[in-house]
Amino acid sequence: MQNIMLSHCYHFDTKADYYFTFQNQEKNMESIFVVKKFEEGWDTEELIHDTFIQEEYCIHALEIPDDKIYGTEMIGNGLLEIVLTDISKNELNDDWYINLSRVSA
Repeated sequence: MQNIMLSHCYHFDTKADYYFTFQNQEKNMESIFVVKKFEEGWDTEELIHDTFIQEEYCIHALEIPDDKIYGTEMIGNGLLEIVLTDISKNELNDDWYINLSRVSA
């Protein structure tokens, strides 16, 4: 079993309206993204009140692998916080991760 460090380094860019944080412990990282614009066809009212719908949005609209989603939460004024876990350095170049970086930036 691998030990995970609990210290985090946060970066908040007010222009881009996203948080990005990761911890580096050998190969695994944790990332937090905040998305404020949603794909058409998704009911933002449902996203606000239902964590299952939030995770479905992450899996289907953002194409995030479900085993990488640690949790989701609506914060602030209609912002979706997405916490990813067990991200390897190789996955930083995957299409889904690059896309998530773009839509949250």
